[in-house]
Formats: sequence, structure tokens, C-alpha cells
Amino acid sequence: MEATKELFHERVKAGGRTYFLNVKETKDGKPYLSLVESRKQGDNFEKSRLLVFQDHLDDFIKGLQSVQAFVANYSVQSGTTPSQSATPPPPPGATAATETMEEEDLPF
Repeated sequence: MEATKELFHERVKAGGRTYFLNVKETKDGKPYLSLVESRKQGDNFEKSRLLVFQDHLDDFIKGLQSVQAFVANYSVQSGTTPSQSATPPPPPGATAATETMEEEDLPF
């Protein structure tokens, strides 16, 4: 089996977890993001991986920016439970409305 060519690598340590953001190349020569979460479970490490291909990367980043803006502006009000269907504020610098996609509509 041919090894996947790694083009870029970034490691983020966050508490007991480590995130690896790797840009790799498909067999067709197109870049994609491999996002890996690694966390210690006893004597072993448990890993989870998410692949985001080039044609979905811009939408994925817009979604992350929307989540970041929502979390940055989020405040828990006493006695209320936050709604998961709340519309987050648009990402910084956004000029047009961001399309909301339901999980079952995702292209993968």
C-alpha cells in the first residue's frame, strides 16, 4: 500500500487531548484535511479521525467560524437551558447570510 503524502502538519495540545491537523494528498494529487483527536484511555490512546476534502473545506471553515462566534458570545442565563437550535451570530466579516445545513443533509 502506498503511503499518503503529508503536505502540512499542525499539532494542538488541549488539556488531556491532542489534535493533529494534517493536510495530505489524495491519489489524484488533491489536498485534504485529516483532523485527528488523540486522548489517553488508561495505558492506550484512543483516536478519532475526520476527513475534509478540498471541495468541502471552505464550507467546513465557515461552519467552524460560526460555531466559534456562537461560543464566544454565549452566556448561560440562570434557570434556562440553552437551545441547540439557536441561530449563531454570523462569523466575523461575513456579509451574506450563511446557509444552515442539517446533519442529514451533509454530503458525506
